[in-house]
Amino acid sequence: MLTIAEDEARHAALSHQVHAWLTERLDGAARERVRIAKREAVRELCTSALDAQVSELEQRVGLPSRQVACNMIAQLARSLWADTLAA
Repeated sequence: MLTIAEDEARHAALSHQVHAWLTERLDGAARERVRIAKREAVRELCTSALDAQVSELEQRVGLPSRQVACNMIAQLARSLWADTLAA
């Protein structure tokens, strides 16, 4: 699992770099459309976390409770997605 986590962390870092590089090349209107789409994606993530039904398998593999998942999303929103959530 550690190897997978490290690999996924590298993927996430690369995606942030690609996002930053591409964002610089967009005009203001396109950047706003992307920001709005990201904000909607965050809302959908929050909604799905709240609506999730925890199955026995999910409990066994250690997925977070709905409250913990919502707290994690809120922290991500404050740290990684602050520009997305701005009005």
